[in-house]
Amino acid sequence: DHAWIEMEDERIQVGDVREAVLKGVLVKRQTRGERGTRYVMRGPTMAGGTIEVVCRLVGENVRIITVYRV
Repeated sequence: DHAWIEMEDERIQVGDVREAVLKGVLVKRQTRGERGTRYVMRGPTMAGGTIEVVCRLVGENVRIITVYRV
């Protein structure tokens, strides 16, 4: 899965992603994708950095597409 590869490459932990989604802000909504709307969240990591999380809502779940540092 692309998100896991990016997290490993950028040394981003699962807790960082959770922190960014829960405490971050929506910076973009991408509505033109074949698979539905994607959301870009920007938020803090546990260590005080900043990441963006690209995700999609699938039912009541959040599917993480990719994650990167900003």
